[in-house]
Amino acid sequence: MLTRGRQGVRAFVAVVLTLGLGGGVAATATDTSGPTAVAWSTRSAGAEASAAAPRHTLVGLGDSVASGSHCDCVPFVERYGRLTMRGTRAAVRTHNLGVPGLTTVGLLRQLSTGTSAARAVSRADIITITIGANDMIPARRAYERKTCTSCFITAATAVRQRMDALLTRVAALRSGRPTEVLVTTYWNVFEEPVEGDGHPAGYRQMAERATRRTNQALCDAAGAAHAACIDLYRPFKGRGRDPAPLLADDGDHPNSAGHALIAETLARHGWRELAART
Repeated sequence: MLTRGRQGVRAFVAVVLTLGLGGGVAATATDTSGPTAVAWSTRSAGAEASAAAPRHTLVGLGDSVASGSHCDCVPFVERYGRLTMRGTRAAVRTHNLGVPGLTTVGLLRQLSTGTSAARAVSRADIITITIGANDMIPARRAYERKTCTSCFITAATAVRQRMDALLTRVAALRSGRPTEVLVTTYWNVFEEPVEGDGHPAGYRQMAERATRRTNQALCDAAGAAHAACIDLYRPFKGRGRDPAPLLADDGDHPNSAGHALIAETLARHGWRELAART
């Protein structure tokens, strides 16, 4: 995953922070303002398609996994928006604000007071967050220089602290209004090793350890925020599953099948928080 400049990452855990939600319709996709924003608009679906405005707004935050780097496909954020419309029977407007290479520090900066991302979050009742893998790059470099002394523990602790701050920031931007927040973790915070790819001995174990600590940090932050954690590591790699068919040619980012799996796994959580508001 150094190839993405920690532009994105793998293995996911979705975390749902119950700040709230709402009702439903089904639809198709239309383009909106620029490459990182897509709106799913309602079209002729009988009487239900008569809604003049979206019932829900979904904002995707995070790194290159969220943005869809190296995929040349519809990213999971937009796919999840479409599945949300189908599942909730509500119109959904989706904005994908994923940025390749983003870290938790960068995402906190992105959500600073007065930014366009902060304004988008303040209007969104569904928010996905995919962040944390790029934060592990310095620890990997220390490991490769053989100067790593608890470096992955230190990096994961920092991820936990900044995720606490991020979830607090999201809650503040929403001002107590009902919101569903889904935080994803990774199947691998670095690129997936394959035989003969030149990775040094011990790389696979190092990557697994870094991924496990990152995922735990994200889940711990979710738990502190009274959120539910949905593991996406297992759909990609559980029971010894080879994730290669779900990855792009770089062996790092999800391909179209991977993005579809992520969206479907998020959708399997259901929309209990949304239904509670209808």
